[in-house]
Amino acid sequence: NHPLRIGHAPSHRAVKGTKLIIDALNSLKKKGFSFELVLIEGLSNSEARKKYETVDVLVDQLFAGWYGGLAVEAMALGKPVLVYLREKDFKFIPKQMVKEFPFIQVCPETIQDGLEKVLKMSRDELINLAKLSRAYVEHWHDPLSIVSSIKRDYEKALRTQVIED
Repeated sequence: NHPLRIGHAPSHRAVKGTKLIIDALNSLKKKGFSFELVLIEGLSNSEARKKYETVDVLVDQLFAGWYGGLAVEAMALGKPVLVYLREKDFKFIPKQMVKEFPFIQVCPETIQDGLEKVLKMSRDELINLAKLSRAYVEHWHDPLSIVSSIKRDYEKALRTQVIED
């Protein structure tokens, strides 16, 4: 029964689009939306982790075109993530991965709309998105699966090298 807690953890405010995020939130506050912005910066990893646990959603970044380690960490904690994903790069990843994206996709021009969408979501919708986020991380960012895949790639490269020599 608390206002939605929106987290943002800029490692570099200009790179992450922090000003645009804050401006969008200020505009939404003027429209009557109730929320709490939790800026997470200048903290140790363990202190930051404690803050991540207290937010309901996380805004990652608006410019890079992909999600980073912070988004993965937030989703592992069951936090929905707003992030800019460059659609032309989707061709480089498995189609199933794209189908399973739990993200709320935003960009500099749509950040306010994305935040408003989140603020209008029911708690049940947010919980469902949180579960999808956690499942996505478990499926696509499982360290054992990643290591196995890298091992296979190295073995294939070594076999190819031996054949060519």
